[in-house]
Formats: sequence, C-alpha cells, structure tokens
Amino acid sequence: MTVPPMFVWSVFVVLVLMATAPVWRLAVFGFNPALDDFLAFICSSSP
Repeated sequence: MTVPPMFVWSVFVVLVLMATAPVWRLAVFGFNPALDDFLAFICSSSP
C-alpha cells in the first residue's frame, strides 16, 4: 500500500501552518488580548 503524494503534502502544509500559527495569527486576526494578558502586563510593570 502506498500513500498518495497529495496526502503527504497536505499533512505537511497543515503541520507547517500549525507550527507557524503564533506568527501569522496576529497578522490575520489582530491583537485581541484576554484578561490574563492585561493582568500579566499590569503585574509585571515596575512602579
């Protein structure tokens, strides 16, 4: 049984998209911070 090349390339593309998601997610969906992000920013700022 052989695996069709198109299936292999499809899996490769999906894995590359998942691996690079943190980079392109901001460009596609914009910056939408959650409450945890705001709290982390406020707690880490020095007085």
